[in-house]
Amino acid sequence: LCLQTNWSCLVLALFMMHTKTLLKTIGKAEVLGLDKVLEYANNELCSGNERGMFVTAVLGRLDLASGKLTLANAGHNPILIRKKGVYDYVKLPKGFILGGLEGCKYKEYQTELAPGDQVFIYTDGVTEATNTDGEQFGEDRLKNCLNAADDKTTIGSCRAVRDAVKEFVGETEQFDDITMLCLRYIGSGAQKLTIEADTAKLPD
Repeated sequence: LCLQTNWSCLVLALFMMHTKTLLKTIGKAEVLGLDKVLEYANNELCSGNERGMFVTAVLGRLDLASGKLTLANAGHNPILIRKKGVYDYVKLPKGFILGGLEGCKYKEYQTELAPGDQVFIYTDGVTEATNTDGEQFGEDRLKNCLNAADDKTTIGSCRAVRDAVKEFVGETEQFDDITMLCLRYIGSGAQKLTIEADTAKLPD
């Protein structure tokens, strides 16, 4: 049983690694929309997938100059974006898991980030963390935790969630990984300089 379990974990790890490489390779073709990246990756993963393995994914493409963020979802948890100091869930178009069914179509979602806005992405090990009463941490508790955090930096947000989940579950053993990614948009960094059309006013 132990060997069989380890073998299954190895196969799953290889499948996930293949998925990551596939998405990275296809995603480098910037002429492709993220919806097409997911579509091509899904069809490739479905081919020869006799074990019926699948993964969830959310893809993002951020224009550093404009702050335009494009997202596409394949069965992943809803993400949160902090705008004007408040975290809230983004209603991404639903997309089916990768490797589950060939021929699935996906949709893109676009929004614009202002300097200081943050994006919080996580695995279901966060919201499905369970306490001794069988209650899950849940999406509402996650959002409230992020908004109540004293330190709202990227590191502070992740630490706040980590500590809240740890306190919530207590001594209950967890059976899923807890992974978080927090990204802060700081803007293009470009400065605007206006000079009147008078050579006498040019800087030395």
